[in-house]
Amino acid sequence: MDAAEHLEQLRRDARTEILQRIEQRDKFSIQLTIALAAIVAFSYSEQGSPRMLFAAPIASLYYTVLILYSYAIHDVLAEYLRDRIEPDLAAQTGVDPSCGWETHYFGKTRPGIRRQFFLWAHWAIAIGTSILAIYDRIQKDQDPVVDIFLMTTILLASLVVATPPFWSRSQAENSQPRSL
Repeated sequence: MDAAEHLEQLRRDARTEILQRIEQRDKFSIQLTIALAAIVAFSYSEQGSPRMLFAAPIASLYYTVLILYSYAIHDVLAEYLRDRIEPDLAAQTGVDPSCGWETHYFGKTRPGIRRQFFLWAHWAIAIGTSILAIYDRIQKDQDPVVDIFLMTTILLASLVVATPPFWSRSQAENSQPRSL
């Protein structure tokens, strides 16, 4: 196996991994939607309680972290292709480096819009279900103090866990200038 064949195999392996991660995130997104729908449906069923909404930020946190971690690995693979494999492969074959998919894609668009959506959706789910659960308690003339404390704790914990590891990376990517 010569150098170009070896580089091409590395490129194929990395692209396959990226495509698998994209598919994985789509599945996680579907699972998150189903989990949240089940939580909301059960919360307002005869056997349920609006307190079940407290599980929504936890489910959202679980899937959001899985999705965002998948994006982080995807970013490393894309950077590896763009900065290492594609230029080396182009040098071996005499092809313009901008013909590499990751190099071309990165130069033409801003990746990360969907990642930001998942992060913001987690915030909306955590805050929205908190307000909904507390509002329901107030409507039923029940003391919401314990619920407020519990929901605030869950809310803050889920936001602190999900946001910092992923926020700075996606913010940095969205501010980088693009050029080929």
